[in-house]
Amino acid sequence: MTITVLTQPNCAACRWVTKSLDAEGLPYELRDVRDDPAAEDLLVGVYARLRPGMHPATPVTILGDEGVVFGPDIRSRLRELRREAAA
Repeated sequence: MTITVLTQPNCAACRWVTKSLDAEGLPYELRDVRDDPAAEDLLVGVYARLRPGMHPATPVTILGDEGVVFGPDIRSRLRELRREAAA
């Protein structure tokens, strides 16, 4: 699974996501929405598609074909994916 974390500088919730992924031993790509215009466009597009009318915010974690996690609660989604895989 390809994991992309949309982040920005000084984002405590973003650090939580990356620490959680590190603890799980999962590789991921960090994309800074402040320095990378394509990452900013991706963030805005994800919000437009999945949360229309809401202000885009980080972190957003894109879990390949497994969905998108808004905010820092990546651990819950990873638990769900493990349960689904075990079933």
